[in-house]
Amino acid sequence: MKEYTFFEYESHEALHISDREKKIISGIVKTIQDEICRNIDIYSQDLIVSHIEILLNYCKRFYGRQFITRTQSAGDVLTRFETYLKNYFDSEKPKTKGLPSVKECAFEMGYSVNYFSDLLKKETGKTAQEHIHSCMIERAKTI
Repeated sequence: MKEYTFFEYESHEALHISDREKKIISGIVKTIQDEICRNIDIYSQDLIVSHIEILLNYCKRFYGRQFITRTQSAGDVLTRFETYLKNYFDSEKPKTKGLPSVKECAFEMGYSVNYFSDLLKKETGKTAQEHIHSCMIERAKTI
């Protein structure tokens, strides 16, 4: 379940889907419901699990598409994050608090940890933690 990080997104980070995509999701859910309501046989569990897997794969696809179509807002988040890190490392916080956590950075950006991490990973190929470490390393080079 770790690969389905969207289960821990906040409600304002929810998936926005088209009418066509709603039909796809609704059809899969209806198939699962129908299978559950039928007489259970030796194939029922395998079929239900298979349909749930299909449902989750469509969710991954739709979330992946959502990050691609929101590149402008993702760029804004990245800019805000880099500004936050610069200001953080310019302050006394590194001496008193140490490195900022991903949770703290996500909170400052207004996102859940998983959404923030997924957004950065899709946008830059690096995790939030890698960004924090890179910023720290670049900062150390200038001191």
